[in-house]
Amino acid sequence: MTDCKSLSGSGDANINQVLYGSGFGADYVANYALETFGASRIEGGGSASLKPDSCHVSKSVSTIGSSETFSELYGTLGGDFAGVASGVLDGDLTTYQSFATDQSVSAIQNVHADGEEAVAYSEAEDAKGNWAGTNAVMEDGTMKSVQTAMTGNSASASQYSEMMAEHGYATSYAQDVDGNTAWAFAHMGDYDGMGNLKTDQGAEAGNSASAGQHSEIEADYGLVESLAWDADGNSAWTGTYVEDFDGEGSLVTYQEAEAGNSAFADQHSEVDGDRGGARSEAEDADGNRVQTDVEMENGIFETFQAAGTVDDGTVAAQLTFAEAERGMAYSWAWDDVGNFAEVGAGMEGGTLTTLQEAVAGNSADAFQYSNIEGDFAWAYCEAEKPNDGYYARVENLVIRNASLSLRGSAFANFSEATASQRTWAEGDFNRMRANSSTKSLEFVGNGSCESDLRAWTNVTGEDVEAIILKCVVG
Repeated sequence: MTDCKSLSGSGDANINQVLYGSGFGADYVANYALETFGASRIEGGGSASLKPDSCHVSKSVSTIGSSETFSELYGTLGGDFAGVASGVLDGDLTTYQSFATDQSVSAIQNVHADGEEAVAYSEAEDAKGNWAGTNAVMEDGTMKSVQTAMTGNSASASQYSEMMAEHGYATSYAQDVDGNTAWAFAHMGDYDGMGNLKTDQGAEAGNSASAGQHSEIEADYGLVESLAWDADGNSAWTGTYVEDFDGEGSLVTYQEAEAGNSAFADQHSEVDGDRGGARSEAEDADGNRVQTDVEMENGIFETFQAAGTVDDGTVAAQLTFAEAERGMAYSWAWDDVGNFAEVGAGMEGGTLTTLQEAVAGNSADAFQYSNIEGDFAWAYCEAEKPNDGYYARVENLVIRNASLSLRGSAFANFSEATASQRTWAEGDFNRMRANSSTKSLEFVGNGSCESDLRAWTNVTGEDVEAIILKCVVG
């Protein structure tokens, strides 16, 4: 059977419609609801095609000048569920929604809203208990969103949303029946109400949970993050942000997160603004933790980052380029018994390129390959076993006309802490240091210097050394 309806007028409307079918072992229900208050114009229509074991329902509505409009369409087939909804406060809303059942259930909506506040979301849950959803929220502006929800042998949801507003938010999420969970989130804020957020997001839950996004922000403030945690307590997170109070900050990021028998998150991000940063971190069920970061002021950076849990611990890595007034990148590892290792590099008034990695699991290990140019450059490697007093650190500092290239590492386990750094440095002032638990060494010069710094502390003792391979006084 088929059904067609239309709606036209103004003022208030409250409509509810239920469609159902039963046959061939497939029972379904479809529900549609519309509420609007004080609209200066209401236009709408819909159609339905029903069979005993399947259906297709579509609805559309457009309201202008309403104090509130809310439209939803959802339904079930057996134990599977899918639905979409959208609404606006003090504004205009146009939405097209559809729902279909066959071997699975699906729901789709296309929304355009302009007002004080608008919301759109989609949800799906399969008969096993896997669920997924998306939502988009806008304040004081306009929003366009296309969203889907689907269930079959899994649950999935997706959205493509664009907002020009004072604030905008978008989220996608999924959780499987075992408790593996993944989220993707984007937030934009702009004080003159002209911020832009574009995001393409998706989430799925079946034998695992995953979420991902491609998001772009131009605004005073932007934050984008993705995270996952599995049923065993492993977790991973990645995120990036930008701040620029002239309203010219920009952020572009590709992110994904997944949880199953482990957790993983990664990102590729480009940021331009007064301040910006990116971070990826992971922690396993035993307490092994890793983190990798980049921070920037008044400039740009591009970073590839990843963090996750593996069979015997956690790992995080980044490949980063920054050009800024100030920039810094660092990575650290902390294992479940307190061993710690960290590497870092930074600059002022120049550029920083670095490849870093941190690993935790029965030990803590970190390394870096870095190249720095600027007014000021520094780099360090540090390892520590706090409970036993083992400590080692090496560092290099160059001031004015600075150039610093290095390869460095830090390592700590149950019996030792070691740090080393092979450097080539050039500048008006060059200081090298190596420190163990109670010993220290310092070399100061200018011009260019190639050196090998080492420090260690273990059960047999400790030492520091600086091997000057080549030095030319400026």
